[in-house]
Amino acid sequence: MCSQNDVDNELISVFGYIILQFREERNLSQQQAADICQIPLELWINLENSSVWPEKNTMIQICRNLHFSQKDFIDRFIQFTDNVIAKHKKI
Repeated sequence: MCSQNDVDNELISVFGYIILQFREERNLSQQQAADICQIPLELWINLENSSVWPEKNTMIQICRNLHFSQKDFIDRFIQFTDNVIAKHKKI
């Protein structure tokens, strides 16, 4: 049986997956994406790995600098979140 902690961890990982998608859709390395977004490479890697929770301003900066709308980010977040919740309801 899944715990609330399992669900929480999967929801946090959604952020990292979306950031990874943004980077790959632009055919960028992690270093290139970090440079374009004006954030340290270590932070970028930690965001992709879901090791840190992104701050709102960081997400806005990433969306703006990689030319993704905040709406696109939110739509993806909702889609992946719905998938995580549906998966855990089945278990």
